[in-house]
Amino acid sequence: MHKDTEDIDLGHRSLACGRRNDALKLWLAWREKGDEGWEIMVDRFMDMAEYLEGLAKDHPRLEMMSERFYANVCFRYNPEPGNENPEGVNLNDVNARIRKTLI
Repeated sequence: MHKDTEDIDLGHRSLACGRRNDALKLWLAWREKGDEGWEIMVDRFMDMAEYLEGLAKDHPRLEMMSERFYANVCFRYNPEPGNENPEGVNLNDVNARIRKTLI
């Protein structure tokens, strides 16, 4: 979907990208933060995701694309509230441009 970011995705060029290495990084981070540190961090991210979901649901020009799952909030901008397919507007293109601008 996001072919325009292939040049900044280093995952396929890195030896450190793999399940074994990811597990090692997780283990090292867990040793550093401890159980309590991870609990605080996860709770904070869940609170932020819930807050963002509320903002997206309340904003007239944002629409949820699916229900929030864990800390993942999937929404998009819609320039014409209440109209899922405004005439002559490709919402995928609009949102891809917004994403590119943010990056």
